[in-house]
Amino acid sequence: MRILVTGATGFVGCHLMSALSQRLPHAQLYGYGRALLLNDPKHCVEVVQHCKPTHVVHLAGQASVPQSFAQPLETYQLNVQGTANLLEAVYRYSPCALVLVVGSADPYGASFRAGQAVTEETPFAPLNPYAGSKAAAEMVAMDYAQRGLNLLRLRPFNHTGPGQSDSYVVSTFARQIAEIQLGIRPAQVETGNLDAERDFSDVRDIVAGYLHLLVQGEQLITAGILDSGTALNLGSGVPRTIASVLKQLIGLSGLEISHRFDSARMRPSDIPCVQADVSRMNQLGWQCQIDWQLTLNDLLCDWRQRLQSG
Repeated sequence: MRILVTGATGFVGCHLMSALSQRLPHAQLYGYGRALLLNDPKHCVEVVQHCKPTHVVHLAGQASVPQSFAQPLETYQLNVQGTANLLEAVYRYSPCALVLVVGSADPYGASFRAGQAVTEETPFAPLNPYAGSKAAAEMVAMDYAQRGLNLLRLRPFNHTGPGQSDSYVVSTFARQIAEIQLGIRPAQVETGNLDAERDFSDVRDIVAGYLHLLVQGEQLITAGILDSGTALNLGSGVPRTIASVLKQLIGLSGLEISHRFDSARMRPSDIPCVQADVSRMNQLGWQCQIDWQLTLNDLLCDWRQRLQSG
C-alpha cells in the first residue's frame, strides 16, 4: 500500500499518521501538510505522480467556522477547488486508488433543527461558509465517483482529544481548567451556550473508522456492499450537553471552579442538538470504543503538559 494523506500535520492528521504507522507498518506513507498546495493543480499532479498512491485520505482544508465567516472566498477556494484539484490529479494519474474524502457533519446545518438523529440521506442545509464549502466539496467528490474513481465520503461529527486546538469547545474548556490547575488563571471558566447538545467522539475512534475503511473500502465497493461515492456518518450517536462536558472536566480537575457566560463565544447560527445516526458504519463493523471520561482526562493531561512545556 502507498498511502497519501493530505492535512497530515493537522490535529486529525497527526493521529492518523501515528495509527497508520502502527497498524500498517509495511505501508509507504506520504503525509503532506501545508507543503501540499491544493490550490495549485500542477502541484497536486506532481504530488500524485511522485507518490503513485493506492490509497488517499483527503483531510486538508480550512476547518474553522469563525475563519470561514471572516474569509469565505478563501474557504471555498481551498475546500472546493482544492478538493477538485486533488481528485483530478488522482483520477488522471492513480485512477485505481481508493480515496476517502473527509467532509463534516456541519453541512446538515438547519436539518438538525428537526430534533432527530441525521442519517446520510438527511438533506444538507448549511448555515455557514465552512459548511457550504464542505457540502460543495462532496458534490465534487460525487462527480468523480460517477466517473469511476473508487471513493467514499466521510462525515465525522464533533471529535476531540490530545493535541486539539483550543479554538474548539471541549479543548478550550480543558485548556482553561489546566491553566487553573497550574495556578496561571483564576478559578473561573469562560463559556458560550452550555445548553447545546453535540455528538462528541474521541479523535482516536474517528481515526480508527478511517483506518477501517482504508483497509476494507475497496473490498466493500467491489463486493457491492457499498457504492463508490457512498456517504458515511462517523460519531458516537450520543448527544451530550456542553454543560455536562464542562461538569465532567471540572470533576476531573478535583477543584472548585465556577464558570461565566461570554457572549463572544456564541456562534451566529447555533443549533440546539446535533446527533448522528451511525447505523451504516456500525453495520460495517465500526463503532466508538473509547470511554468518554478517558477522552476528557487525556485531553486535560495533554493541556497540562503543553502548558508546562511552554
